[in-house]
Amino acid sequence: MKTTATAIRRPAAALTAMIAAAIATVFSAAAATPAEASTLGGPIDRSEVIARAQNWVNRGLTYNQSAWSTDIDGAHTYRRDCSGLVSMAWHLGSSFVTNEFLDKAHANNGMHVIARDNL
Repeated sequence: MKTTATAIRRPAAALTAMIAAAIATVFSAAAATPAEASTLGGPIDRSEVIARAQNWVNRGLTYNQSAWSTDIDGAHTYRRDCSGLVSMAWHLGSSFVTNEFLDKAHANNGMHVIARDNL
């Protein structure tokens, strides 16, 4: 039994280390300032996506399916649920709901579906 528990812990520890490395990479990329701010619904730089999401964290906004909040510019409002946060961070023209992301990806509207192994 001890061998099995150890065998289970090792992959879990390796996975934890990989996740920590990925998070460190994302946050180091976030330190860069985007060369130019995106336009609503247009291409957006990774560092701007992270900065936009961090703005909601800094403001203490919490998950709430019934609430809406403005983006970093104060110019657009998005739902304060998970899809709304992604819509705001990506600077989309509207606050998508979960199934709309997949519909847009299948319609090839600037999004595309990637394989799970490529995440």
